[in-house]
Amino acid sequence: MPQGLLHPQPSPPLLPSGGRVWLFLETDDFDRDYRTWKTRGVQFLEEPRSEPYGKVVVFSDLYGNRWDLIEPVSQRPGVKLDPEK
Repeated sequence: MPQGLLHPQPSPPLLPSGGRVWLFLETDDFDRDYRTWKTRGVQFLEEPRSEPYGKVVVFSDLYGNRWDLIEPVSQRPGVKLDPEK
């Protein structure tokens, strides 16, 4: 008999985000913060990526909330948003 039938497990908490990113943390030095947090055990859910709006990576907090760590293009040296696009 499956273990869960003998000992019911509590349901996971419902997240207000439905499992999607809904919190954003802006940084002025993405590479520094990503390296530091990774060495301190932060759970990143993907590899960092560059998007038209900046560098970003998704991580989760202790409660399962998904966050974006983002360095906007406007803060990256020598990179500007193109207002024409």
